Amino acid sequence: MAERFKFRLEAVRKLRRRAQDLQQRVVAQRLRTVVAVQDRLSRLQRQQEEAADSDRILRSESAIDLPLLRQQQFYRLCLDHQMQQGFLDLSQRERELALERERLVEASRRLKIIEKLRERRLQRHQTWLRRFEQSQMDEVASQLFIRSAARINEQDGGS
Repeated sequence: MAERFKFRLEAVRKLRRRAQDLQQRVVAQRLRTVVAVQDRLSRLQRQQEEAADSDRILRSESAIDLPLLRQQQFYRLCLDHQMQQGFLDLSQRERELALERERLVEASRRLKIIEKLRERRLQRHQTWLRRFEQSQMDEVASQLFIRSAARINEQDGGS
């Protein structure tokens, strides 16, 4: 009986697969944070638009409420500041995401290398197995031929 295929680096393959899975989870988490920051920026953008509309309405009134107008301007400045901070945060999160994606590509590349090696060794084993089985079949066929030739010789000698 021929031996089963055993890949000696199976433990390394499993470790690399786990590393790739972990890196995929990290990338997914980073992507979620980027989306969350983008959503926050969208909300801030809508608030800025609403504040600008409110500003226009306040300025169009005949009697301008100065304290309310100052409050509105302060609110818009706060929104602008939050938007600037949001864009800085977004760029930082996107850089982190890009770095994690590079790490994921590297982990995938390392796993692919070991997978290719496994495939080649499996093919080599299957080739060896076919040759082994063929040699066993050849051996059986030659033994059958020798026995049948011996019987024919016995029958010819015995007649």
